[in-house]
Amino acid sequence: NRLRPNGSRAYKRRVEAIANGMYENKKFGSLARRSFGDQDPIKFADTYMSTLMGRPTSDSVYYNSHRNASKFLRAFSSVTLLGWTTLTSLTDVSLPFLRGAGLQDSYRAMRNFASGENGPEYRAALRSIGSSMENIAHQRMAMLYGGTGGKLSNAFFNATLLTPWTNFNREVATATGYEMLKATQKIAQKNYRPGQVSQSAKYRRAKRKLETFGLGEYAHNDQSLEDVALLYDDARLRTALHKFANESIFTPSKTDMPLWAQDNNSPWGAVLFQLKSYPLMFQRLSAHAIKEAYRWVDFRETPGSGRTAHDGDIRPLLNMFLIGVPSGSLALSAKDIIQMRGGDDERSSDLRERSFNKMMDETLVRLMLRGYP
Repeated sequence: NRLRPNGSRAYKRRVEAIANGMYENKKFGSLARRSFGDQDPIKFADTYMSTLMGRPTSDSVYYNSHRNASKFLRAFSSVTLLGWTTLTSLTDVSLPFLRGAGLQDSYRAMRNFASGENGPEYRAALRSIGSSMENIAHQRMAMLYGGTGGKLSNAFFNATLLTPWTNFNREVATATGYEMLKATQKIAQKNYRPGQVSQSAKYRRAKRKLETFGLGEYAHNDQSLEDVALLYDDARLRTALHKFANESIFTPSKTDMPLWAQDNNSPWGAVLFQLKSYPLMFQRLSAHAIKEAYRWVDFRETPGSGRTAHDGDIRPLLNMFLIGVPSGSLALSAKDIIQMRGGDDERSSDLRERSFNKMMDETLVRLMLRGYP
């Protein structure tokens, strides 16, 4: 509170929360600088809070001029390069399965959402979570594609149908995540053995999955996630579904982006990082699938750390190959036909022939034509 001694109570509480969180993670340390190159931790906390709130970290004329230039360049790149992004986003339908959901979860979600016995109540409860609000979708897509989040990018995403497509997939992901959590709770409760220290692998795996979303208590309590009223009353369940939707449908917030790549912190860093958010988010999702598969085959016990043998989940990695790869092929095929970039001449409305050998041959030819040995 040294920078703003007259700050509001809410401001002081946020500063304390940031300081305590950084201290607990061993990133804060002493209030004094430990070396000449260290940043003042109080100044860092104030800058970090400004970043979360979307405020510029500087108000100088030099910074504002660079930020305006950065906005223009990113808006120009978005309009000229992202005209067919909706076709690329056809793969969004497969991403919830890479996060751990199954086809049966998606089927139950569609059945309950469309023609279930309590369909209207089911749809109203899921929509009350607010995971597909358009203003949030606009802001998150601006973060994903490095846009400025203004009227131009909002109108552009609406014109390319990316906004309604993203909203639809977020609603589907929320419903699928809800069905996944219900199925996981049933597995945990079915295999729970009260009074026993050693639990079965199925219970440990299901409980760990619930704990990932902050719902570990539902693994052995009497409250069922089948109760739709929990979607209104339980803030933890609502947060868990937001988490699943955000990690399944790539809509990053400011906390998911590096500080140097945010326009309110580094205008030119935002230009360099534009269009890099999707690979970053997909790498995180792929790393999650690989780590879960490794824990599924790992037989080691780690006492004291909460890690037990075979407590991972192989499903995300299997879904990556069985569902993710075909969905990617579908998106590429749609772009070949609609953008007329397929055929032998790569200018026809036909499928493009793709093979690793052909790609390597073309690469070698290009290198030779450019004079490389």
